[in-house]
Amino acid sequence: MVDILRGRHTAEPPEGTVTLLIGTRINTLWKVHRWLPFFTSMVRMLKELLTDKERHGFLGYHVWFGRTTLVVQYWRSMDDLLAYSRAQPMEHVPTWRLFNRTSEGELGVFHEAYTVTRRGHHVIYRDMPAAFGLGGATSMVPARSHPGTSPAEWSDKDRADAEHWGEVRASAS
Repeated sequence: MVDILRGRHTAEPPEGTVTLLIGTRINTLWKVHRWLPFFTSMVRMLKELLTDKERHGFLGYHVWFGRTTLVVQYWRSMDDLLAYSRAQPMEHVPTWRLFNRTSEGELGVFHEAYTVTRRGHHVIYRDMPAAFGLGGATSMVPARSHPGTSPAEWSDKDRADAEHWGEVRASAS
């Protein structure tokens, strides 16, 4: 059974944590022999990373399958991500070289990497598994979306936001 973390929570990742979106899109479904080897290589890469997460700076991942498959990965830093991507004895370099030599468009690939900064992210989870997302890969804490210790200390904007999202009842005027 999945451990559901009740209520509102947010992630508190260390400065410099990286979120990587990496995936594929099958452009020619019937050419299984052309794209399947790259799907299996992603499985090998994830197993490789999981065997020594600390050494690689790999924090975790989630996968969504479909014609477009998405893997969301979390890394300790951009330096760790790039070091793994360029490491010769690891699975990534030979797989990427093979793809570049043999691809004829039957499989599209993409990646986007983002460095998390203290003021450059917004993360909210409500009644989600404890091990989900950036919070699950780093640190998840109860969300306090409004400054102050009580609603009486909120600014008019904070109160309006809380009322908008149903976090508090509208004040009587």
